[in-house]
Amino acid sequence: MSLKWSSGYSADVAYILGFYRELAPSFLDYVCAINGVAGVPWSRGVRYCELGCGRGFGTALLAAANPDIDFVGIDFSPTHVAEAKALTDGVNLPNVSFREMSFGEASRSSDPALAEFDIIALHGVYSWVTPAVQEDIHEFIRAKLVPAGICFVSYNTMPGWAAVGPIQRLLLEVANRSSGDSLTLFSKGYEILQSLAENSSAFVVQNPTLKSRIERMKNQNQRYLAHEFLHAGWQPLYVTDVMEKLAEAKLAYIGSASVAENRLELSVPTGLQELVRTAPDLKMSELLRDYVINKHFRRDVYVKGPLELSLQQRRERLEAMMFTLINMGAEVPETLPVPAGQVTPVREGMDAILQGLADGPAKATDLIEAGKEAGIQPANIFRIFDILVHNTIIHPVRPNYETLDRAPSRRLNSAIMALTASGDTHQYLSSPVLGSAIACTYFDRLVASLFLDNTESNDQSIAEEVLRRLDASGFKLQKDGQPVDDSLEAITKLTSEFRTQRLPQWCSLGLIPASQREPMPIS
Repeated sequence: MSLKWSSGYSADVAYILGFYRELAPSFLDYVCAINGVAGVPWSRGVRYCELGCGRGFGTALLAAANPDIDFVGIDFSPTHVAEAKALTDGVNLPNVSFREMSFGEASRSSDPALAEFDIIALHGVYSWVTPAVQEDIHEFIRAKLVPAGICFVSYNTMPGWAAVGPIQRLLLEVANRSSGDSLTLFSKGYEILQSLAENSSAFVVQNPTLKSRIERMKNQNQRYLAHEFLHAGWQPLYVTDVMEKLAEAKLAYIGSASVAENRLELSVPTGLQELVRTAPDLKMSELLRDYVINKHFRRDVYVKGPLELSLQQRRERLEAMMFTLINMGAEVPETLPVPAGQVTPVREGMDAILQGLADGPAKATDLIEAGKEAGIQPANIFRIFDILVHNTIIHPVRPNYETLDRAPSRRLNSAIMALTASGDTHQYLSSPVLGSAIACTYFDRLVASLFLDNTESNDQSIAEEVLRRLDASGFKLQKDGQPVDDSLEAITKLTSEFRTQRLPQWCSLGLIPASQREPMPIS
């Protein structure tokens, strides 16, 4: 591996395939709205760039879900870019392109296709690269993000990583003295960590959270761990430092894409709220929040010259938005987690929202009216919106979803479902209703593809085909880390549960054509 082109970043092993909802334009637009700032300019052509797009799967999902937006993915790894191009070329996504280049090369490029972006997003990049590469990122944003443009940046932060820094240093030092690819290097370092934990080293004993963390690493994806820890530039950052650095790129902090963190009462325990509320400035307020909840990962939204909304404009923006359920038929508990602990939303208000969304997307104004009929004030309904969005129960809907071309999502989703024959790799499907993507299990993707291919089949015949394909592939179904009963009776029951509980939401979200719902007979 050449240190010059990788700048100390582990590049010999491909990164994991993932998707992060916070990068979706519709989600970023919602974060801007709840924080009183003008968001995505939907009325004109929007341009979006993802810096460090990895293997391009997330960028492809967004491009398929938003065919009216022009996407560019930039990554320095030729392997990543080659895979991204193969995927998007194979399903014909003309609104996305990928470039193999460093951030410095991209910032200096005079190519008009690499300029004037409305959104620049970087997930899992900023605190893993060297300060020199961070400066390249700043320069790219300065040069390429339009005024009022949105920037999403996520990063490891302090103080949450304070006890883990020595673990990363040890893993890196072992890697620097060993040979092999990154997976082998991580494995060698992890063996030493296990020995330190099992033999009660003072480092582990005096940092009581470390033993369980080291134990959890045993079951985590090894590619993820190698990309998390084996970088020369790895350095968790304080939010105050990041705010200062990004201010040099003309960015102003707007709020958190971890939605509940934008409300003091949801992100800070009661006894510490006054401490945060009376902080002398925004930087100190955010830093105190991080100490209060021992924050280890931030998902932040910045804007280059934010256009602030009046209270009336903010209310109108939020009332004009639409939401939909994304909980895939799961029951919504009365008590839900937020950064400050647990919260129990007013049941009548939550029921009004959930019932209003039972048949598909609904306008916030209609949900607010339903709340009023139940005796709930609009301010409380907005608060419940934030809690439900934070907990991945509802999601903002992108504008014009009803007239949007759904063919790109259908092509990509069909290709993803076909990949279940070779393994559980691509675990998300594109939703043109959300302008985003949804996590879908291996079993659901497999069953959905069979339903689409066999519209006249009943649940038992579908289950029989599931078992045949599982036997042919050697893949073992699991739920919550435990093997799933693979008897015909059990698989038939799971198939029926998918058809009755999740298939309706799949159709509502545009993951598959709604016309496919009717021909699927009940057993």
